[in-house]
Amino acid sequence: MKAQDYSLLLCTNGAPEGWPALHYGVWLAGQLQLSVTLLGIVEEGAREPVVRQVLEATTGELEATDVPYTTRVRPGRARRVIVAEAVPEEHLVVLGSMGRSPLRRWLRGRAFRRMMSDLPVPFIYTAAAHRRLRRILVSTGALDHAASAECWGVEMARRVGAALTVLHVVEPARFDYPTTERLEAHWQDLLTTDTPQARRLRALLERAEAEGVDAELEVRHGSVTHEIVAQARAEPYDLIVMGSRYSSQSLRSQYLPDVAARVLETLSRPVLVVRAGQWCALAERGLEDDKY
Repeated sequence: MKAQDYSLLLCTNGAPEGWPALHYGVWLAGQLQLSVTLLGIVEEGAREPVVRQVLEATTGELEATDVPYTTRVRPGRARRVIVAEAVPEEHLVVLGSMGRSPLRRWLRGRAFRRMMSDLPVPFIYTAAAHRRLRRILVSTGALDHAASAECWGVEMARRVGAALTVLHVVEPARFDYPTTERLEAHWQDLLTTDTPQARRLRALLERAEAEGVDAELEVRHGSVTHEIVAQARAEPYDLIVMGSRYSSQSLRSQYLPDVAARVLETLSRPVLVVRAGQWCALAERGLEDDKY
């Protein structure tokens, strides 16, 4: 793969609150050996000079680290512009705060929450320039919809030589199904069962081992959101990788809260969100064989 074929899409509307995400994106591009597409969003005409100043400062960082880049400036609301500019199989989006007022966040919710169901590509949200990637936590429900997130977690760990923790949360059984009963009864020794989740988790650990990734399994029991946050806070993870089951076309997304969104709102570390079915570029295009 060539650098111009896949890139990090770094987004800014000029808000100072979003600068740490730009710094993080520049650093991450170097770690993953990816190029950068730098997107400046002019939400109001008077803000264009500020946006261009931020772009100029960021391009200076990119040139100093020899990361290939291109820049774009687009007018419009951030959510619509980012969704329109993010191209499937070409971009991994890096987002930070858009500097919305507390009142607006309270009335309309965080910008990423409204954006995540429409984004056609995976995205990383971070409020800080966390320049370390030694330990990665992948949270998985160990079912088919988690495949893309699992792939991104394994391949990112392989790419940078990070240790990987696979987290699976067994929720309290709500229905009397044989599989859910076995899961709850044997959650502490889950891998010894013949449940679909156990088979998938064993295969995931085997895949990580085959890729040369140091991986371990952590199984918790309880509320999914609570247990993910608890695990993320228990150890010094540098990146949290999560799947998001619901798309913008899903009726269920209208009345079921997305676990990924709630975790994003709680944790301050970078979180990579991969929606079900989104392409795992790091595996498919063989990035390990190319340098830029």
